[in-house]
Amino acid sequence: SIFIFMKKSKLERINYFLKSIKDGEYSYQLKQSLIGIGRGGLTGCNIGKSLQKFSYLPESHTDFIFSIISEEGGMLFSVILILCYLAIVFVGFRTAVKSDDLFGRYLAMGISVSIFFQSFINIAVAMGLMPATGIPLPFVSHGGSAILANMYSIGILLNVLKDVE
Repeated sequence: SIFIFMKKSKLERINYFLKSIKDGEYSYQLKQSLIGIGRGGLTGCNIGKSLQKFSYLPESHTDFIFSIISEEGGMLFSVILILCYLAIVFVGFRTAVKSDDLFGRYLAMGISVSIFFQSFINIAVAMGLMPATGIPLPFVSHGGSAILANMYSIGILLNVLKDVE
């Protein structure tokens, strides 16, 4: 996108990310995130027992909350969380398909896509597949305005769903 080239800091972030992939020299925060995800294993180290959130991973309650969830709950809890996001998206798409109202259809589709992309980007950042963006994990990350906006969105989606059924 053209907007990446408009600010030097954004371009530097992309270049650093691409360099880290090539050299294998990840940033401190990403290293700690990957350690947390790996430390969780299949079943995790139990809720509240994370080493990363108390000692090593800075600002773990925002951008890298997925790595803490993976460390404490393991791969099982991470998969359950991802399935919850997919369920929201599925219900939104089903609502959009069944809606007779064109505005309701677009609204349900837009809310579903928005929640999908927010969760996808946050999880991809925590796993090192994308550069850090600052996008919170919907309904999980610390932050009042994002949680409030997502709750309003789900309320609107439920209102459209109510009119469909």
